[in-house]
Amino acid sequence: MQRRVVAGFAFAPLACPAVYVFLTVVIHDPPTVLTAGAWWWLLVVYINGLPIAYITELVLGLPAWMVFRHFGIRSLAAYAGGGAVIGWLEAMALGTLSGVPIRTAFSPDALLFDSCHAASASACAVLFRVIVFSGRRAVHRPESDCAQVQPN
Repeated sequence: MQRRVVAGFAFAPLACPAVYVFLTVVIHDPPTVLTAGAWWWLLVVYINGLPIAYITELVLGLPAWMVFRHFGIRSLAAYAGGGAVIGWLEAMALGTLSGVPIRTAFSPDALLFDSCHAASASACAVLFRVIVFSGRRAVHRPESDCAQVQPN
């Protein structure tokens, strides 16, 4: 299990830039998906976005994994939703650090940018979940002694 967790943390962020580029190319300019320009942009996004993906994973993803592990959460939807929230927080932090006024956070362009971040982080979280829990059945923990208290 520990090897799978390390592998999940090592390989899952690799999906973030790819999903981000795919979504922005498809949403903004669908005919350029297979052109050399899109592939060049993918390389540039990987060079710039991969460090951000790993930092975000350490700062927000690791605590989220610890909470999910503590409560025994293994749902694919929970991981996807948690990843989307992390992606949204990352997009808001990047916007704030770049000096974008918070009042522009809900403009259509900013919401499109945020949705691409949220979807790419969600894909990263789902890939992490698939790596960590692939081929393993859910483990049912016995209820704690506190739940078995009988009234007098």
